[in-house]
Amino acid sequence: MKEIVNDPQLQNCHTWMLKTADAHGLYKQFNFEELHNANLVMERLLK
Repeated sequence: MKEIVNDPQLQNCHTWMLKTADAHGLYKQFNFEELHNANLVMERLLK
């Protein structure tokens, strides 16, 4: 994660999204937070 969030080519990316079942603690160390407006996000899962 450190290499990814510090990559110079990604510094202009203002919205990062992750999906995880069990790595919340890891991502919080890199300033990721729970969705503030989860009602604005949609997903389509393929079977």
